[in-house]
Amino acid sequence: KKAVIGDYHIEFGQGLTLWSGLAFGKSAEGIQVKRYARGIRPNTSANENRFFRGAAATFGINGFTITGFYSNNNVDANTIATDTLEDEDAISSILETGLHRTINELMDKEALKTIVYGGRLGYQHRFFQMGVTAYQTNLSLSLQLNNDIYKQFYFHGNHLTNYGIDLNVDLGKISLFGEFAASSNGGFAGIGGINAYLSDRFIFTLLYHDYAKDYHNLYAYPFAESSALLNEKGLYFGFQMLLFPRASLSGYIDYYKFPWLRYQTDAPSQGSDYVAQLDYNPARNISMYIRYRYREKQENYSNEYDYIPKLANIVRNEFRFFVSYQPFEFLVFKNRLDFTSYKQEFEGTENGYLIYQDILYRPKKFPLELTFRYALFDTDGYDSRIYTYENDVLYAFSVPSYFDAGQRMYLMAKWKVLEQLNVWFRLGRLIYSERNTVGSGSDLINKNHKTEIKVQLQLKL
Repeated sequence: KKAVIGDYHIEFGQGLTLWSGLAFGKSAEGIQVKRYARGIRPNTSANENRFFRGAAATFGINGFTITGFYSNNNVDANTIATDTLEDEDAISSILETGLHRTINELMDKEALKTIVYGGRLGYQHRFFQMGVTAYQTNLSLSLQLNNDIYKQFYFHGNHLTNYGIDLNVDLGKISLFGEFAASSNGGFAGIGGINAYLSDRFIFTLLYHDYAKDYHNLYAYPFAESSALLNEKGLYFGFQMLLFPRASLSGYIDYYKFPWLRYQTDAPSQGSDYVAQLDYNPARNISMYIRYRYREKQENYSNEYDYIPKLANIVRNEFRFFVSYQPFEFLVFKNRLDFTSYKQEFEGTENGYLIYQDILYRPKKFPLELTFRYALFDTDGYDSRIYTYENDVLYAFSVPSYFDAGQRMYLMAKWKVLEQLNVWFRLGRLIYSERNTVGSGSDLINKNHKTEIKVQLQLKL
């Protein structure tokens, strides 16, 4: 059914046992949390490390499928020297930046060999799907973490085995899905949900997940609040309803907690997330929405006289208005206005705003497409930052954060030179009005502005 030799990704189940590709989390649409696995697929990502390199194949007959794969890939990793007279024999983390600008970054380039092999047995019959997955991960250098207490149950060592079983049942307007997984150290994780299409006017999703604090997996991408993919459990409810022909309401309610310590939180903690979005389309060429988001979580807080950190509640409110107008078939205008507030329990409130104008030129009979944005932003600090999606070259993904005060603009062009040749060019510029530097560390620029240039060629053979 499928075969790949070279660089590839694998997606199975709900991403809890094996999912090396990109996946998205919560969104204002509310009901888009279920994973739809594509099995084996070629690697088309700009990421230089998170993929498999080798061979994979899927065979099937009479509803049964069997997949086998083998990967041998060198990836970037932070190396650790145990003694000045010995070579590096351990790593502290696996890197995904793809940057090799300094001596240390060059030393980390392809420092770790990863060998991953395994398979999956699947069965599908009409409305019923099930699969069993197992694979082994071997690292050429041992992963050794620092002594932070919250990392006590994180994976360390050279070898890891993962197992999982996933299930999907489609009963007309109701879909049941879930996955249960385990790692060779004895850690368990599970996720289960239901999609219900009660009518053409109301759809909802209910999802529960529970990831043990000692569940280990280097190639997972399930629904989660935290990127650590362990020490987390939560209940999620998403919905989408049609109010009347040109207006709809969508959103979600998400409660979650972390039974063990985590980064910047030295005690068990919990949080909640609420989103509501009202979409309105007054005409075929006009669309708009208003969105409100409320988030509450807990993090460490300590002042001059606190010898033991305590948890502080952090509340973040976000308001957004967006409108898109298409006066001509080849021209689209988009405007967005954001306001956000950030309040820590024992501190003051930070506020921020963002406003931008997008112009998209998309002619059907001309080989050139243009995308332009001009944005103004002003926040009281990093905690009140605002994220926004930016159009980028093919296979690249850009969602930068805007904070402090300044302006951001970019221009991207796509030129179809020939039927087999496409060219992208992207020029972006960030200007701060109240800072004299941009970035930090190896990214530090001793000016108040930063300019980025990207060029990409695509040749179709």
